[in-house]
Amino acid sequence: MKRVLLALILVNSALGIPHKCEVVDFLSLHCEGLNITSFPQTAYSRFVTAFYLQNNLIQVINEFPSMASLQHLNLSRNAISNVSWKSLVNIPNILELDLSFNRITYVDVSVNRGSLIYFSVSHNKLETFSEENLGIVSGDPEFYRTCVEGNPLHCDCRMAWLQTLILVREKCISGYDSMSCKLYREHPLHLSLRYQNGAGFVCNSPENVQGWPISKVASLAAACEQHVYTTTTLVPT
Repeated sequence: MKRVLLALILVNSALGIPHKCEVVDFLSLHCEGLNITSFPQTAYSRFVTAFYLQNNLIQVINEFPSMASLQHLNLSRNAISNVSWKSLVNIPNILELDLSFNRITYVDVSVNRGSLIYFSVSHNKLETFSEENLGIVSGDPEFYRTCVEGNPLHCDCRMAWLQTLILVREKCISGYDSMSCKLYREHPLHLSLRYQNGAGFVCNSPENVQGWPISKVASLAAACEQHVYTTTTLVPT
């Protein structure tokens, strides 16, 4: 048994795989809870299709390493505050990216959403974001899903689109309006809106609405009279 463990350690070392990380089925790399402080880059990276790095101590993603085969990446529950969104180009075949429970203050996957079908930045430090920032575009295929609940929202004009969408959901739930239900269920934020019945979207500021669900705040769209913002959300009349 000791010889087998020694052989595995030697193989991992030769491939540059971080100590104590585990390779499963040759293609999945598991490095959960190892107090890793930076994104590992190894000679083995180009073969990995799934990389599990949750519950570590990574603070910054200066650049995603080149991993052409990577499809699933879990970076949840780290201490990440900054991400180089432009470097998503280095993981062109990524399907699922989980960055939940971090400290991210800015998000923008519109620069290179690539093949993503699931993207989560829930429970971070995001105060404001647009649909475009989340990679949501008009006419999006129904299979794209993104999660962003649990962030400390700054409820101003820029978040009017989200308030409108939540109200569309409430209209669907309360009145079974077919058009509202269709818009809500087909929207990429569908999973987030289902979370605790939409209670995951709470204003942290301005002070006068702190702690309020965004759906209960006076119309944010009305605050947009002096501003111009665009949204892909359709609102039934």
